[in-house]
Amino acid sequence: MAKGLIAGLVAISWAAVQPSPTYAGLLGPADACQCTLEGVQDVNNTIAARYVMAGCFRSFGSGCKKRSLSWFGTDSPKTCFDKYGKSVKSSGIAQIVGEMCVAVYGPRLRINP
Repeated sequence: MAKGLIAGLVAISWAAVQPSPTYAGLLGPADACQCTLEGVQDVNNTIAARYVMAGCFRSFGSGCKKRSLSWFGTDSPKTCFDKYGKSVKSSGIAQIVGEMCVAVYGPRLRINP
């Protein structure tokens, strides 16, 4: 119980310190999907990852910018998952990463946390 509470507090704290959409992309993530992809790397369970995702969507709104080519080599859902999903700590977090990668690099989808 205490681990879940601590993980939830860490996730909420992380989402709270994300930059506002006004400065998006300059000091941090550019949208809710990028915020989620970066934020779930530091959490240990799916519940905390859902808190991170909810905080990102609350801060940035429900839109995720479609990307087709990146300077850093991420240009498809697969390369996105290879970058962000390989080191996550649970299958639930991996599913969230997969959803965000498809939202950004795959067919147009609308994701609601």
